[in-house]
Amino acid sequence: AMVVVLFTDLFSHIGVGPAIVQRKDLTSHHIRSGFTFSLLFGTAAGLGLALAAPLVALWFTQPMLTDVLRVLALGFPLTGVAVVAEGLLQKHLQYKKLSAVNVASFAVGYGGVSIALALLGLGVWSLVFGVLAQRVLRSVFMLLAAPHPFRIEFDSKALHD
Repeated sequence: AMVVVLFTDLFSHIGVGPAIVQRKDLTSHHIRSGFTFSLLFGTAAGLGLALAAPLVALWFTQPMLTDVLRVLALGFPLTGVAVVAEGLLQKHLQYKKLSAVNVASFAVGYGGVSIALALLGLGVWSLVFGVLAQRVLRSVFMLLAAPHPFRIEFDSKALHD
């Protein structure tokens, strides 16, 4: 499941983060349009993965993979929300904050949630919910570390820039 999720992750951010980093004159229109686009694309990637889950499960001959992938697909809109915030942290060279966000979200998501749920006997679902917890926490921490306007805006010129 994680192979498929990480492969889908490669396409779910479609250059918004790097564009935020590289744009010399970054305006609020760029930020809001990038936020909107990354949220929409993350949602589309999650929906695409949820719809493709039965085919992926068939390919791997693992019927349980359908449900696992559908639950993991919920993480894509969550990560889409944080793409611009991550780009802003990178643009402003705030790598200590980025590292702290990543370490904290992994420690709590995988180290806390997954282990606790595994001890309760949830099996593979302990890993699935650990991944979702890590993604939720990473997005929340990113937004706290680099707050920006969360308004939806579709400015085609800003997106083109």
